[in-house]
Amino acid sequence: GMGVVYRARHKQLGRENALKVLRGDRDNLEDRMRFDREAKLAASLSNPHTVTVYDYGRGSEGEAYCVMEFLKGITLYDVVARSGYQPYGRVFYILRQICDSLGEAHHLGLVHRDMKPQNVMLSLDASVGDWAVVFDFGLAKPLYPDADSYQTAETIWAGTPMYMAPERYRDPNTTDPRSDIYSVGCIAYFLLSGRPPFIECDPESLFALVLTEEPISLEVHRDEAVPREIEELVNGCMAKNASDRFSTVNELASTLDMLIKQYPWSVEDARSWWRVHGEDEA
Repeated sequence: GMGVVYRARHKQLGRENALKVLRGDRDNLEDRMRFDREAKLAASLSNPHTVTVYDYGRGSEGEAYCVMEFLKGITLYDVVARSGYQPYGRVFYILRQICDSLGEAHHLGLVHRDMKPQNVMLSLDASVGDWAVVFDFGLAKPLYPDADSYQTAETIWAGTPMYMAPERYRDPNTTDPRSDIYSVGCIAYFLLSGRPPFIECDPESLFALVLTEEPISLEVHRDEAVPREIEELVNGCMAKNASDRFSTVNELASTLDMLIKQYPWSVEDARSWWRVHGEDEA
């Protein structure tokens, strides 16, 4: 919310980039420091499934900017908007790549805190098929604060409510990798059902659902029996208590590796989907 993102081109290299500039109405000391922190945290990551930061600095008029990889493709939200709920194998294949991105971030002591379908870009790679990239680390926070880095203490909710873990409603300043795992479970639910796990117009009602209720069964949305191991995967991510979830992203990734063997998704499967639904890919 504090930046504007432009599609830009490097004058000498001719390469397209995403150029994020701090909004003029947010150009105060606190937001500049937040913007600095986002750029530095994102630049510390190098996994191929995480957006790459190329440069950061100040423009001729002092405006803060960040130059990032320009991601071609569509978000996971658009994938579902175009073709509804997704095949099991495809969901596991995409989630496994998301785990690669988050695994590196968590290993470096960084929690994303805003994982949602709109923050994962999907494209077609000629060699491997579906290729997912996690972006927007604007709400990311280090588990172990660096005394030299700007720190924040939230007193309001920061994130996307329908994909936020229950503990973050109770304590907005919670920084726990298992909160990201909960959000990955919400993405899994969205891809498998075609709908977010909780939908409410009234914020208070939405908070109550997230804190106390279970989402509607996947079987209802898909109108078919869903294998128990798939229900267990989603439940293992979306448990209300963090201690009942997968303890680490690596543990979740190991479970996905086993499911991928049971429910394969090939390069040709991906190509077939993109031929039908990806004709206007950015």
